[in-house]
Amino acid sequence: MRAHISPKGVIQGMRILHVVRQFAPSVGGLEAYVASLAQHQQQAGHQVAVLTLNRLFMARTEEKLSAHETVDGIPVRRIGFTGTRRLFVPHISPSMLKGYDIIHVHNTDGFFDTLALLRPFLKAKLVATTHGGFFHTPDFGLFKRIWFNCITRLTIRAYAHMFAISGNDFATFHQMMPRLSLQPNAVTPMAPTLCSGEDFLYVGRLAPHKNLPGLLQTYAELRKRGINGTLHIVGSPWGVAVEDLQSLAKSLRIASHVRLHGHLDGAALAKRATTCGFFVSASRFEGFGMSMLEAMGAGLVPLVHANASFAELLDTANLGVCTDMESPVAAAERIAAYLPTVTGFTRQQAQAFAARYNWPALTAATLAVYQSLLNGKTSA
Repeated sequence: MRAHISPKGVIQGMRILHVVRQFAPSVGGLEAYVASLAQHQQQAGHQVAVLTLNRLFMARTEEKLSAHETVDGIPVRRIGFTGTRRLFVPHISPSMLKGYDIIHVHNTDGFFDTLALLRPFLKAKLVATTHGGFFHTPDFGLFKRIWFNCITRLTIRAYAHMFAISGNDFATFHQMMPRLSLQPNAVTPMAPTLCSGEDFLYVGRLAPHKNLPGLLQTYAELRKRGINGTLHIVGSPWGVAVEDLQSLAKSLRIASHVRLHGHLDGAALAKRATTCGFFVSASRFEGFGMSMLEAMGAGLVPLVHANASFAELLDTANLGVCTDMESPVAAAERIAAYLPTVTGFTRQQAQAFAARYNWPALTAATLAVYQSLLNGKTSA
């Protein structure tokens, strides 16, 4: 069924396809964001599906996932690809994309470029969300810059509209994409109550750019300054071995105060968050900072490394500590000086700030852009 335009010009029952390189059972911020957006759009009365790759990049085997599955009510189609997680070509054809009104691509990766090449064969409008592009990590920096200024500069022309999730992304893309709007991600609070424990909580992948060693070293310096509270690390390995973190914690003499939980589902994570009062991260690069905002939604106060995304958010929030965790001693000194100033009101401020990034508003804004495009306008 194609989208129906009512007499008042309101488009009902749009058929929307979200395209993202990794999806469930993969666990991560981007996967969770796409799932939430798809579910909210479905609840608004639209037909929504997801197209993704059929292998998990960080799996220990190359086992292929089911080609078709329904995940939390959302139909998911998985396809093969050639290449690696950094540079891949999806095995996709125009026939897979028939019948959709909107195709929404997440990130500027192999899917982004391939869909652009297929644009002449599609009736659907192409839109995309930046999610940091591929610039939120420095790996292969020169190659990425060349690709962005040559390939992306050409393929981006196929897109009717793009959403930048941060001011940094907007600055990166706006010169080559006039049909660009700033639309930060939405988040769901990590827990339904205001948390006020003494423990510290990290949530995210165990990836090299997350700088878990720097976090452990900063935490060790806090312990030396008489700061109590257990450090909880929640996340699945993504290039960093749990055993290496355990070994480092032991060498820093903080092993008995650090708990590595692996992945926790929503209910388990909410339960863990209730013992915590602070969100911590030494991540060098973030596309947006979803986990931090989810934690703030539960009243956790952020103590984080000053990457561009965290700094942009906390400069507006005007709370927490945004410091350089590449220098653990100096970072610990700044955090230790800040902790006594945290009150219940600080936690309420964190919660109120996170509430700005709510799903109803983002869903409505996204659908408004879709509707504008289908009504024949070039941008929203």
